Amino acid sequence: MKKLGLVARQALTIGTLGLLGSVPAASVQAQTAEVAAAPVKARAGAVPAPARQPGEGAGPFRKMGIRGVALIDGSGAPPGGAVGGVVENNIVTAIEAAGTPGLPLVSGRAPRDADYELDATGMYMLPGFIDMHVHGSSDDKAPDLSYSYKLWLAHGVTTVRGVDLAPFEISLSERARSARNEIAAPRIFSYHRPGTGRGWTGGATTTPEKAREWVRWAAKAGIDGIKVTADPTQPPEVLEAIYDEAQKQQIGTVAHLSQVGVARMDAKHAGETGLGTVTHFYGHMESLLKEGPVQNWDPSYNYMDEQDRFSNVANLYRESFEPGSDEWKDYLESQKKNGVTFDPTMTIYAASRH
Repeated sequence: MKKLGLVARQALTIGTLGLLGSVPAASVQAQTAEVAAAPVKARAGAVPAPARQPGEGAGPFRKMGIRGVALIDGSGAPPGGAVGGVVENNIVTAIEAAGTPGLPLVSGRAPRDADYELDATGMYMLPGFIDMHVHGSSDDKAPDLSYSYKLWLAHGVTTVRGVDLAPFEISLSERARSARNEIAAPRIFSYHRPGTGRGWTGGATTTPEKAREWVRWAAKAGIDGIKVTADPTQPPEVLEAIYDEAQKQQIGTVAHLSQVGVARMDAKHAGETGLGTVTHFYGHMESLLKEGPVQNWDPSYNYMDEQDRFSNVANLYRESFEPGSDEWKDYLESQKKNGVTFDPTMTIYAASRH
């Protein structure tokens, strides 16, 4: 990024709100979700973002013109410009050359009927970034969810997948408010853990039948997908039911295959039974262990100690088949065949524990 001069120059990202300005902090009364009927792990509450106020950003517009910007299109091509962009109803519909570098911009170019025009001389335009694994700021860390939204937007993130963003009902409400441009926030996809939701009265999702019932209920409630952690209440047959039923309901799945459950279902097994995304690093190397499904734990290892949990990844690497080996290639080919995506979240640990 420094090579492009973005430290000294501005960058323009096109997102759900059109042009986004700063959002002042506001105090709203805390709204926390009631305890779910199922015995899922407790989650801190979250306070919805304050309503978008006049002057907080601009748009959306029927048609917006962007003049004189340098384009980074995300394909790997170098920056080029000046170009002009046309955004219609939140969709970039045209990008065309607007002049010769070093010479005045050509006047009178289309669109001539824009509701709003931006002189973006000296700026870069690039696709909005998509963060595939986010958690919104909980009420023990920030006044409200706008704290997270403003950070994401300021760094060019215009779409997020919340896994979960906030408690069930608040997440779905924030997704809808963002879509209606009632708050300054990225576009939100809302994933949730089995058994959550105030309207769910079916109890713990500890059997395949109960898990399928919750998936159908949650899909009807409008979630975009499911986040699982392979905890002790979710043995392989329950996870298989969740992945299968999610596909039938046409919603996504993300798995944090933690050390607590990965010996029973690693990432390869999960992919073969319908998992959509492996998040973090969990499950990959366990699929490639040379001496069976269980890591060679040191007797002093304590899973609840994060220093043990993260530092032992190096040991896990040494116990696995090497990159480039036949086993390594077979694993990647299997996941590719099954359409499984990897989301390594390479910065999340340092960022969330600063």
